[in-house]
Amino acid sequence: MKKLLVIAMLLCLVLCSVFAAKGDIKVGAQVGYGFDWTSLKFSVSDKYIKDLITEGGLYLVGTGSYNVADDVSIKAEIGINTMGKANLKVDSTIDPSESEDSTATDSTPVNFTAYLGGEYGFDVNDEISVGVGLGIDMMMGKQSANTDDKANGRIGVGMEAVGKYSINKQLEVSLGAKYSIYFINTGSDTEAIIPYMIKGAEETAKLVSGASVSHFQSGLKIFAGCTYAF
Repeated sequence: MKKLLVIAMLLCLVLCSVFAAKGDIKVGAQVGYGFDWTSLKFSVSDKYIKDLITEGGLYLVGTGSYNVADDVSIKAEIGINTMGKANLKVDSTIDPSESEDSTATDSTPVNFTAYLGGEYGFDVNDEISVGVGLGIDMMMGKQSANTDDKANGRIGVGMEAVGKYSINKQLEVSLGAKYSIYFINTGSDTEAIIPYMIKGAEETAKLVSGASVSHFQSGLKIFAGCTYAF
């Protein structure tokens, strides 16, 4: 958690220093739907137990960008993602009776999201343009409705593609998507559900000959947006 807070503070400092410079600045908002996936696989020889946790809900962020060149800009986003009710799908070839598909009774609390990256844009015509971006994407919050569960920060790489339509010189609307792969969990492996599950599977694998563990965390956000240029 401390690592995530430090990175968030650095993002704010970078954003403030960038916006303090002279240049074209755009501010706006995006709204859409955001998903999170976590896959954890415990394998022994050709058999396995695979857990897939999915969560998703309303995605709402404020955005700001600064043009460093005609086709290149620096972009920052900060906001929230409601997570809905977590769904757990267990697929087991070790013991098929353990396979299940269940949904939590209560919704997972709202998560905070932040992004900082670069974007390259090119014009299709006078009104329509396309932007592609790459940057650091973060999510922070609980990943279950369990009151004992602690917040977990996920940090990774976000890849974004956006189509834009200029209504006039100042106002622009957009439609896009961002896919993220998370490499780092900042939550405690004894208090946050996802790090706890990963740690438990790894400890069990040490006790079973030929066992191995793999996990993959990713997210997708589909959104519509609007920006105003100063």
